[in-house]
Amino acid sequence: MLLATVCLNVYLYVIIPKGFFPQQDTGRLTGSIQADQSISFQAMRVKLADFMGIVRRRSGRARTSSASPAVRSAIPASCSSR
Repeated sequence: MLLATVCLNVYLYVIIPKGFFPQQDTGRLTGSIQADQSISFQAMRVKLADFMGIVRRRSGRARTSSASPAVRSAIPASCSSR
């Protein structure tokens, strides 16, 4: 019984894929920002545009987009790319 358990463990160790990232990694980076509930829509729009600019510069991402259609449409064209 012990020999069978050891053999099964060795077999599973050999066949299970190794590595931190899955082989089908798409290279997508997901993030979020939060602000105080009292923030205005206009102030949040500015903060989101700043955040997207930082992500674009620091990560080398060619494209960024926001998850909220209302906020995405309110960001100036120079700050938003798809």
